Amino acid sequence: MTNTEKNSENLLKTSLQGEIKSITYSDTTTGWTAARANIQGEKQLVVIVGAILQPKVGDILDLEGEWVNHPKYGKQFKFDAYVPVYPNTINGITAYLGSGLIKGIGPELAKRIVKMFGNGTFEVIENRPDLLRKVSGIAEKRIDIISKAFKDQKEIRNVMVFLKGHGISTGYATKIYKRYGNDSIKLLSENPYRLCEDIFGIGFLTADKIAERMGFSGDHPLRVKSGVLYVMSQLGKNGHVYCPFNELVDKADEFLGVSTDIVRNAIITLAREKHIVVERDESNSGANPVYEKMLHICECGTAERLRKLAAGSNGLCLNKIDLRKVVAEVEQDKKIKLAPEQREAVQTACESKVMVITGSPGTGKTTIIESIAGIYNRKKCKVIMCAPTGRAAKRMTEATGFRSSTIHRLLEYTRGGIFQRD
Repeated sequence: MTNTEKNSENLLKTSLQGEIKSITYSDTTTGWTAARANIQGEKQLVVIVGAILQPKVGDILDLEGEWVNHPKYGKQFKFDAYVPVYPNTINGITAYLGSGLIKGIGPELAKRIVKMFGNGTFEVIENRPDLLRKVSGIAEKRIDIISKAFKDQKEIRNVMVFLKGHGISTGYATKIYKRYGNDSIKLLSENPYRLCEDIFGIGFLTADKIAERMGFSGDHPLRVKSGVLYVMSQLGKNGHVYCPFNELVDKADEFLGVSTDIVRNAIITLAREKHIVVERDESNSGANPVYEKMLHICECGTAERLRKLAAGSNGLCLNKIDLRKVVAEVEQDKKIKLAPEQREAVQTACESKVMVITGSPGTGKTTIIESIAGIYNRKKCKVIMCAPTGRAAKRMTEATGFRSSTIHRLLEYTRGGIFQRD
């Protein structure tokens, strides 16, 4: 986005203050809320939509957003930032305290408190709660409840102001407060990069912008470590299980714009903290494989399971038949001629419990699969085929004539993350 576009976008933003009068809908997970609010200058209640942390009737909010015309619900104010504010009139303070926002205070008690302390009510509750004893009907236990509830409300306000000041949208601010609570400011001031791991939807690039606004330098150790993990995650998305040490140093150096020595130290620190795994390279050539921790677990686990599977017996006893003869019969049936390596692959597959076939496109992998299936089919064995994706499964069916499905469908994977079949 150019500076001109940013300026145009800012010009469309409107700031206004509103008091929530009713809540139509509020999502407890995301904070997304639709409410009706009393907006100064508007004759009727206005629908406001956006993320609000723990919205309650009586909340007074400074909102920043834009007016929109919803095709179904009409005129609305859609906000992307807000800050809770305290009312400054006697009536406003009374309504605020009596709205249920502050646990322990109802409408009648709110009137008695404000009657005694007037515009200084909030200052008394926050700094001199002992003075509340002067109000009839307030016991010692209730004073503690009121004081704590007021401090919690103030903390929410402080956190929202802090996050808004560092360019964090209301939606993310809501998630952050739900995750960290009253420790939000402290934890993010210490390490804004923790957002990458803790808050869904916030990646390194967003956290890096927040950290920059907080004054974190480009070569700060926390930034470099988080940047290395980001580079590794991007490599993983492109299908790479690991990255050689020196290659990772170069890629992270290019991405972060810091010295290679700083990147090397960050990788070593991450390995020491067990966030990543660096395997040994006996040649000492800098080709040590560097893994994300979970990918290393998956890689080693897959290799171990394949080893155990390969060591097991075939179970179908095809090793008791004359495979050469059967292979020749399949070649005749399908009117094909297998190359020596293809024939070896087919025989190995029938004699082993598991086999991995690799090769570039057009090297005959499909023919091998079709031949293997043909042999088992001739021996009245049930053949089931599957592939990682639906498209691959469809191609397999078209090529071999055997019904194929995705791996997940074959093993009856459910939305709960459970495979119904072993």
